[in-house]
Amino acid sequence: MGVLVSILLILIYTVLVGLVITYVSTVIGTAIMILLPLIGAFVAPGWMGELLSYELVSMMNGAISIQNIHILLAIWVGFLSVVAYTEFISWYLGEVCEEEAVTAPESTLNHKDESDPDVAAEIPPSPVETEELLEEEAPEERSEIREIKEIAGEWKRWKEERRPSDGEKE
Repeated sequence: MGVLVSILLILIYTVLVGLVITYVSTVIGTAIMILLPLIGAFVAPGWMGELLSYELVSMMNGAISIQNIHILLAIWVGFLSVVAYTEFISWYLGEVCEEEAVTAPESTLNHKDESDPDVAAEIPPSPVETEELLEEEAPEERSEIREIKEIAGEWKRWKEERRPSDGEKE
């Protein structure tokens, strides 16, 4: 077995497990991650033993060797830590949301009896009513907006006065 075949098989295995964990389910991805090498060991023990024991790198005159099994274990550690983290966060957020009983407000588009005063209160005000409410609640903000518009208008007039006519040069 060559280096390229070995790297290609590990790469395919990693991508397959990563895609299943990401897009399908973390539980199914974890099962595939563990069962695929085990099934391979039962179906073709000689070939799987050769694949996992293939030496990729040898350092210090063979004292330290990195084999495919080491790469496989590193992949397992990485994926299992991601799965454990996401499962824990999902569980924790589920518990927190249940305790706080966070609920979304009901939509005003639901077909309810409009004669009910509670339902009538849910209907948003019209644009005219909104404008009146804004004037009542924040008149100082309105005056600031008017001031800004006046300054912008003065600036435009000043800019046009300074603009040279067609016959003049700047």
